[in-house]
Amino acid sequence: MKNLPKEILNYFATFTETRFNFRRLINYKWSNNELTLDLSFFPGFQVLLLKKIKLGDLSTISVKQGDYTIKIDKEELIVETKKLLVDNFDADYLKKCINDEYANVVDQNKIFVAGENGDLMLAQESEEGKKLLEEQIALSQKEGIRFYNLALRRQFEKAINNLQNKIVDQKKSELNVEHAPSSIFGVANYVTQQFEQIKRIGNKFIDPEKYIEDIRKHFLDSIEDITIFDLYYNFQKYSQYAQLGTLFVFFHMLERDNETYPLYFVEIEYRASNSEVTLTFPRNLMLLNTPAINYFKFNNVLTIPRASSIQSAKGHLGAMETFLQTQYGFQEPFVMESSFKIITHESDLFPKIKNRIGLQTITNEDKKLLDYSEIMTKMELGESGKFSEFIDQYVKGEPLPNL
Repeated sequence: MKNLPKEILNYFATFTETRFNFRRLINYKWSNNELTLDLSFFPGFQVLLLKKIKLGDLSTISVKQGDYTIKIDKEELIVETKKLLVDNFDADYLKKCINDEYANVVDQNKIFVAGENGDLMLAQESEEGKKLLEEQIALSQKEGIRFYNLALRRQFEKAINNLQNKIVDQKKSELNVEHAPSSIFGVANYVTQQFEQIKRIGNKFIDPEKYIEDIRKHFLDSIEDITIFDLYYNFQKYSQYAQLGTLFVFFHMLERDNETYPLYFVEIEYRASNSEVTLTFPRNLMLLNTPAINYFKFNNVLTIPRASSIQSAKGHLGAMETFLQTQYGFQEPFVMESSFKIITHESDLFPKIKNRIGLQTITNEDKKLLDYSEIMTKMELGESGKFSEFIDQYVKGEPLPNL
């Protein structure tokens, strides 16, 4: 009789979740869009989350600017910039840009002709002609510098993007992940700021050699390490989406075709201020995605519950890990690891298991399913004496009391 309440709840929840049709699976899935914030590039933070699960620790997590970052090293960018100024954007190229503008003046203004040596010559000797020539030469010089700056700017921006992409690819390979958070670094804005300063250098132009040297000095003095990922700002950037539904931390991924389910997940609440972001756990509840695992119809059925208190989750996750190790034929731990290589089955019918940890906002959650999980967990913690009250309110769809 002591198991009767759990059996009744299991029956009711199974009916509510699937109508006994596993193709109507619960909607806890990775969205792979703006509702997902991958934490893959912050292994230190992932280790912190997993440690909390292992210890059953529900204390608040605080993240501040600079706690978890990835940067472009300034020395790498300086090397790329120096290379540009030596290889393709040296003083000779600047001279060519200016001379090309001189040639345009000759073509477009009949008052000038080109001499044998290529220099501009007045068609008529006059004070007015001399003055006009000086104005046109100054304009040509200005336009030549502008053309040079625009070409250098494009290549400078390309060099930054290449360095950023290189870091992303290295991190994906190093951490065995496919998904990455979006960069917080505004490349276009950064490049604009740099070239506003270079434009001012051009206003004091003396000669091409001096100009190139001044640009080189500007880059040496101004380029610092560039932060492209900062967990604090990634959280801030994600905050608009975290308000659209229920927020969870998803752990790892079952993937087949376009179906992507977490192995387990926990609800969190998110608060942001000007100095820190805090994550709290509103329920002592770990959701175990037993339905998703059984949906793929392995040779055996995983029999662990679909929810647990966080204090008891470690044991259930160990049973989940053993079950999947047996099905896939390997022994390496992975369920509570921050990184592991893709796990595959010899049959394409079974999903790949991939390393992934991230925030996921669920916008169309059935609260009854979450309430069911909380009831089961409270019963696990010895609160079955209130079963009648729980089950009555749950079946009626009323909100559960805070216990």
